[in-house]
Amino acid sequence: MRSRFLQPFVAFTRPAHFAVAALLLAGPAVEGRAQAVRVRANFPATNAPVRALAIDSARRIAYIGGDFTIVGGQDRLRLAAIHLDTGAVLPWNPLPNGTVETIAIDGDRIYIGGRFGSVNGNPRSRIAALDLAGNVVPTWNAAVRTAGFPLDPSLDEARVTSIAITPSNIFVAGTFTEVQSISTGQDATRRNRLAAFTKDNASVRNWNPNPNGEIHALRTSGTTLHVIGTFSSITGGDGVVRARRSYARFNNNVAVQPVSLLPTANAGADPAAFTAIALRGDTTILAGPFSRIGAEARTGLAIIDDTGSLLPFRATPGLSLVTAITANNTTIFTADDGRFVNGQLRFLRAYDNAGTLLPWLPVVANNSGFEDPVTFRANPPEFLALALDGPWLYVAGSFTVISGVYQPGFAALSLPVTTPPPTLSARGRTSIKTTRKKLTLKGTSTNSTLIQYKAGKGGFKNARGTAAAWKFPVRLGTKKRTIAKVRATGPGGTSKLLKFTITRK
Repeated sequence: MRSRFLQPFVAFTRPAHFAVAALLLAGPAVEGRAQAVRVRANFPATNAPVRALAIDSARRIAYIGGDFTIVGGQDRLRLAAIHLDTGAVLPWNPLPNGTVETIAIDGDRIYIGGRFGSVNGNPRSRIAALDLAGNVVPTWNAAVRTAGFPLDPSLDEARVTSIAITPSNIFVAGTFTEVQSISTGQDATRRNRLAAFTKDNASVRNWNPNPNGEIHALRTSGTTLHVIGTFSSITGGDGVVRARRSYARFNNNVAVQPVSLLPTANAGADPAAFTAIALRGDTTILAGPFSRIGAEARTGLAIIDDTGSLLPFRATPGLSLVTAITANNTTIFTADDGRFVNGQLRFLRAYDNAGTLLPWLPVVANNSGFEDPVTFRANPPEFLALALDGPWLYVAGSFTVISGVYQPGFAALSLPVTTPPPTLSARGRTSIKTTRKKLTLKGTSTNSTLIQYKAGKGGFKNARGTAAAWKFPVRLGTKKRTIAKVRATGPGGTSKLLKFTITRK
């Protein structure tokens, strides 16, 4: 999976021919009807990819990490804080000496992980706890490394790629094989790809999950830990190895919960691993290159409840290689490796709760995209993190142009219009028997601006009354049976047809 591994450093530069390209991209670049996506103005861009993103809604701060050295024209070495309301780059400037790949917020602490060996000149091996001023927390000092290597990041390839927090634990995942609590003076201990530290002083927990494959991401809800990756077995707090294909769930004492999913790979995809995860209420949204979960068809995106049971949600069309997910109450947002859907090249998608792809379509390009705007052969953009706050979707990655705006690395996009579709209801029965030659049919509607009807042959006509309380006449003629149809149109689309069947006695 391309986004899981560090790419060569690529600096973002505004090309000389940007103005022409922006006009092309802002115009009718896709087929069919697409909903306009606004890019937030006066928001800071970066000079290299952004790989991590975390939102502190209460303090109105977005924390970003990655490969960059400049944010909004200011020097910021791989880590920065941006005010969500003003777009100002804040003074917070911790100076890690290597790439930052994950950020997690817990109260007044910000935990960062990646491939660094120091922060603000203080030794910190791949993981660090920072305060709101950007200083390292001296009482929380953990080390993550490859067994047998020193802490120097120039020699050790170990990385922390995901951090998740519960009320008592800091869970970390990555490519390491050894962890240590420097704060407490504990000896180094073997931990393969996944480990847990205490929140108070970074003591290493006894839990040794030892997954037999990579970990792609961690998420927590309350005291529950969710783990996704390429593994097929993992160990609980009781020391028992259990079969779990790509997804495992642990409770507060790190016992493996009885949730076992069986994703089946798409043709050519091996393994059928979950590549992205998001939590919404008591449901878990999972994405990856799969075509089935157990015996049920699901293409690239699935939702399970708190018992592990699949919900009816089916993404239409399905997805392939998803790199990030986030969701609010009405919409699920995904980022993937760029696929054509109905003639439209999509890197970012929005689905409603029924699984229908919404017309929301940010048009994406990068420097190489100007020469090759369809296939991005030279240097395809990536979206590595998504987050929601209020009316904006925050996106992070290696793109440079989005919806015709030069906004490399980090951008805020307007959300799709998700007005519910119109509904229609009849006042009285829809199956009518009568001796009369003329009837007036009545009904009500919600979320509509226009009601139209047709009876027998001919086209639709506008109904009388209002959209909320409509009516129209029907002349029955000599036919024994007449079918009348009604439809409602509104900002959310067109309703299903409401049919009246009228039979003359």
